[in-house]
Parts: sequence; C-alpha cells; structure tokens
Amino acid sequence: MKRILVVLLVSLLSITAFASSNELAANVVKIGYAKATAAEQGDNSHVYMHFTNNGELGHTVIAAFSPVATQIQLHTFVMVSGKPIEVMIHSLPLQAGKYLYLSKLHENIALMGLKKALTVGEMIPVTVLYRDGSYETVDATVVK
Repeated sequence: MKRILVVLLVSLLSITAFASSNELAANVVKIGYAKATAAEQGDNSHVYMHFTNNGELGHTVIAAFSPVATQIQLHTFVMVSGKPIEVMIHSLPLQAGKYLYLSKLHENIALMGLKKALTVGEMIPVTVLYRDGSYETVDATVVK
C-alpha cells in the first residue's frame, strides 16, 4: 500500500510539473507589426515583425515558412571591417517577459528567390515555427 501511494505521489508531481512547464510558444508569444519589403520575382525580400513573449518561459523561433519564396532563412547582421554583413542564424531566442524586434540591419526573416513579385499593400502569409513544435501564421503587409 505504501509503495502504491509513493508511485501515485510521484506520478501526480510529474504531471503537475509537466503541466506547469507545458507552455506552448504559440499561446503566449504575440506577433505584431509584420512587414515585408517589396521586391521583384526572383529577388529577395525581408520580413520584419515584433515578438512579445508574455509567457513565464523563454521560447525560440527555429524556422519560418511562406509560399512566396523558394527558401527562407533567419538572418542577422554582423560588422566586418566596419560594414554590415548579413549572415544566417539558426534560431531567434525570445526571453520570458521580453520583446524582440526584427528590423533592418538586425535580426530578420529573409525570403529568398521570390516566386512572384511582392507589391506594396499586398498581404503575404508568414508562418513562424517555435522549438516546442507550435507555430503561428501571420499576414505581413508588403511595404516599400
């Protein structure tokens, strides 16, 4: 009987710990101000947006998708000999209770090899994938 109680107690504690740490990014991270730069078919564009992590845990963006590009990468800029150089990164960490702005000459989502021209005022879907497997799709407004 004592052994059954111990097993039940351990199981209950495990379930409680899992439930409290089972915070999906897509439920607590808010995405706003999504913009994409206008570009011609075959060229590249960039997506900028604001992430606000309202959760108690840190979360991480690991990929993005959009039907308008043949390839999509997460990028940032580094300074080399005084010049900004764009480089691919593998993730975008989102600290608990903090925000992250994707913007020009900082972190951004690169849409490479556009399948069609992006014209000002158009809306394009961009899906953001988080490390926990959750995702969110937003419409980015194409700007100049």
